[in-house]
Amino acid sequence: MLIKNFTIEKERDELYKYDGFRLLSISFIKNDILGDLQYEFVDHDDKQDSFYSTLILGANGTGKSNLFRIIIELLWELNELKKTNGKSHSKQKFGFALKYSLHGNIFYYTNIYGIEEYNSENKKFIKKENEIYIGEAYLHKNNKKIEFTEAEFPASIIAISIMITDKYPFPDGGCR
Repeated sequence: MLIKNFTIEKERDELYKYDGFRLLSISFIKNDILGDLQYEFVDHDDKQDSFYSTLILGANGTGKSNLFRIIIELLWELNELKKTNGKSHSKQKFGFALKYSLHGNIFYYTNIYGIEEYNSENKKFIKKENEIYIGEAYLHKNNKKIEFTEAEFPASIIAISIMITDKYPFPDGGCR
C-alpha cells in the first residue's frame, strides 16, 4: 500500500547515504495529473560504489515531463523556504514526499502526515494504517525534523528532453 512508504525507515535510509546527490523517491497523493503514485529511484540492492544516473523512459503521455516539472518545483519551493526561513509556505495543493541524499545525509521534504493513536498495551503511539492528511510542509534530515534554513541542495540537476513541447520551470537565479 502506498501509505506505508511514507514512514521514514532508518535502517533502509542508512543504505542510501553516500557522498553525492541522489534522488531516492517521490510520492504524490491527490495530484490532479498523476494521482496517487510513488516512484523509487534507487535499487535496494545497489552497492553505490560507482557513478550513478537515473533514466526515466516511457511512451508519450505517461507523465515523465510532469514528474520532472514537479521535482523541479518542489526543489525550488524548498529553496524559497530556506531563503525566507520558512516564512512562506508550500504552494502544492496535493500531498507530496520528496526524499533525496546529499553529502551523506538523507533529506525528506513532505506535507503528508500520518494519524497516530495511543496503544495503551505497549504505551506507544502507533500510526493508523491508511489514515493520512495533507498539511503544512516540513523537512527532516537524517530522521530528525529541521528548520528549512538547514536544507541542502545539489549544485545542479540536469533534465534532458528531446520534445519541444516539454517545458520545465527555471525561475530566475536558480537554486543557490
